[in-house]
Amino acid sequence: MPSVFQKTLGPVTLGAFNIGAAAAGSAMVPLLAHLNLMLVDPFGIGALKADFVAQFKAQVNFSVTFSDPITLLKQAISSVLQVVASLQVALALGLPPMGIQISASLGMAAALQARIAGINLLIDATLGVRLVGVNFLALLNAAISAGPVVAYGWSGITMATLQAELAAYPFAVDGFLPFNPVSGVMVMTKDPLAFSAMGFLFPTV
Repeated sequence: MPSVFQKTLGPVTLGAFNIGAAAAGSAMVPLLAHLNLMLVDPFGIGALKADFVAQFKAQVNFSVTFSDPITLLKQAISSVLQVVASLQVALALGLPPMGIQISASLGMAAALQARIAGINLLIDATLGVRLVGVNFLALLNAAISAGPVVAYGWSGITMATLQAELAAYPFAVDGFLPFNPVSGVMVMTKDPLAFSAMGFLFPTV
């Protein structure tokens, strides 16, 4: 059914107007929390860390103590890579370093090195995704907090009718006086399906 040009909402923040953006911001919060758990939870990268330590102790008589935060873990992994590399060289030369008892073959050491590299890549990827998400959420929250704005809507009327109603509408009632500089966006369509989809993003009539 046709609806005349009218105020649909306001004055409100952009978040109250753009309900789609506000919903996206709310949905991102648990997703970012999940990424954080992947970094610190014992069932995420923490489990891989524990498994790595067990594998390392089983193959090489050498212990490494890991501690959080993630930065310290990556530093420790980098140090272990250097140790493994030196052990490989020593084994190739047939001269194991003094004080370190080797119980692993070169093949085991190579597999261990690949495992460490994989953990490093996983940490980098997770931190990168989380950083992008945190930055985007900060920008989105700043945008949907801006305001106040006033929303107007109409549906099923001709362009001639719309122009006449725009000319006759008392915008001063909404706080927009003739001498006020104003800015805005008009979103208009002839497609009923597109208009119906607009309701997912912002209030319509």
